[in-house]
Formats: sequence, structure tokens, C-alpha cells
Amino acid sequence: VRYYRPYTYTVWVRQAYTVDVPVVTYGPVEVLKTVPAGGSINGTGDVYIRNASADLAVRVGGSPGVANTLNITKDVLDTISSGAKSIVIGRDENDSILTGVATLDNYHFDKAIHVRGSQIEVPGTGSFADLTSTAKIELTAYEGSGNGDIQFHSNASPIVAPTFLATAFRDVQVDTDIESDAANGLIQIKAGQGASSTGGANNSGSIFLDPAASIATTATGGNIILEAGLSDGDVLLSGPISSANNMSIHALGGRIIQTPSSELTAINLEARAKEDTHLRTNVDNITLAEITGIGESLTIEERNDLIVTEARTNEGDFSLTT
Repeated sequence: VRYYRPYTYTVWVRQAYTVDVPVVTYGPVEVLKTVPAGGSINGTGDVYIRNASADLAVRVGGSPGVANTLNITKDVLDTISSGAKSIVIGRDENDSILTGVATLDNYHFDKAIHVRGSQIEVPGTGSFADLTSTAKIELTAYEGSGNGDIQFHSNASPIVAPTFLATAFRDVQVDTDIESDAANGLIQIKAGQGASSTGGANNSGSIFLDPAASIATTATGGNIILEAGLSDGDVLLSGPISSANNMSIHALGGRIIQTPSSELTAINLEARAKEDTHLRTNVDNITLAEITGIGESLTIEERNDLIVTEARTNEGDFSLTT
């Protein structure tokens, strides 16, 4: 089956079956249909793959045969032409039905990939040694049948994309290296995003960086943004973070905590928190370091010379060591 028109294609899935060839179907149908061997999806629009059953789990890039799961295998992904703009997998949080746990295995995407679900797992396994995209990797975890978290499990190779976006309703746990290797690249990780519709805490979630993991933009102009929940949430860093340009870290509902093994490296750093915060830095300029909580302290340990444009607390102590 070949399509040449630059349309956006949508795959609706109610139940997934294991087959030996690529599978794809169009329109609201009950089961997946088979694309003949050698078939492909050609076009320049977006390719949407969505579950039609509420809270169905999704696995992207892995092996077929996982029970009660929409298995979007490597063979299925291979049928999508390089001319497609992006692949969007899973339901939007405003849809009438939602996606369950979404798992993204290692795969080399030659386009942007966006995975959505009520919980996102990135296990660091699959047909490839690493997870990469030539354009963008975007992950969105929302409130639903899953826990609202995004978990990046340990992997021997880094996750690499020019633009990397991870947005979670609850926590983001990073146990592997994440890297943007393109000029003007961006790594943005946000936790605790959104109000609960079920009586749970609003805007509550933390970011955790494991000692064996790192976050880095390596090319000119690359930026890093980390943001914990506005109502409640910490940024807990045990590994290094390095930005080729600007770095922004916000924990306006909690604190920024760095262990001795963690260091922030950037040209410009903005750090804002509500509670006691201790920064370990190797930066040229701190454009703003702010603590909003009454009586909460700010401590900065800088490895080299430093320009501090603005630093303030709300009746709390301030300590700077260089």
C-alpha cells in the first residue's frame, strides 16, 4: 500500500494482534490490518497512531507479542517513510479516552517522535543500542491509569536528539545520559505539570538525576531547562549537567539539591527555588539566583571566577564561595 499525498495519517487501534509483517490501518476500525510485505506509509505530514480502547498500554520499537498492548514494533516503524514530518503515538490528555503505560524502546528515528500516555517508561532496551532522533524526542505523561511519571532507565548509550522534551504530570526520574548534539539544541524536562481532575495534588512533581546519569547540550547555543512542580516539587541532582549556553532550573514549590558529585556547567545560569538551596556551579554568570520562601537560605559554591548579576532571598541567609 503506497500513499503519495502529503496528508496526516491516523491509526486507530482497538486491539493489537501479533503478525509477521508490518501492520497499519486507517479509520476507526476494530482490529489492525496488514500492510503487505514491502508496503510503506509515504507522505510529508504527521503519522498518528492511537489506541481505540481506553487505557490500552503501548510499546514502541520493541518486539511483537506483548499481551494487552498495542505493539508498534520496529517493523511497523520501518514502514514509515523518511519524508513524514513526525510520528505521534498515544492519546492526547484531552481525548475522551486515554492511553495507559507507554514504553519507548531504543530506535533510531529519522524524524520527530512524540509519545503520550499516563505513564512513560524508557527502558534502554530494544533492537538498537540507543535511542536517537534526527529531529526531536518528545514525551508527555498525564494523569490517568498510570502513575503520571516518566522513567528513563539506565542505558549504556545516551539518548540523543537535537530537541528533547519530557513533560510529566508527576515525577521525572533520569537514570541515563541525555544529550542534545545540535547547534541551538534544547533539553527541557518538566515535572509536576497540571491540575488533578481526581482530587490529587495539583502541579506536584520532582526531577531526579541519578549519580551515573548526566544531561548535556554539546553544541553552540544549546540550552537546558529543568522545572519541578509549581505547588510542590524538588530538583534533586546527583549527576552533572552541562549546557553550551544557558541553563534554567526552577523548583518554585520546593528546593534545588545537589550532591557533591553534581556540578552545573553553563555560560549563564538562572536558578529559582522556594526552599533552602545549595548550588555547585562552574558557570560564567549567574543571571538570577532566587529563594522565595521566608527565611530560606541560598548557598553557592563556584569552582572559578563568577559574575553574579542578581541574587536574592526572602529574609534568608546567602553564602557565596569561589
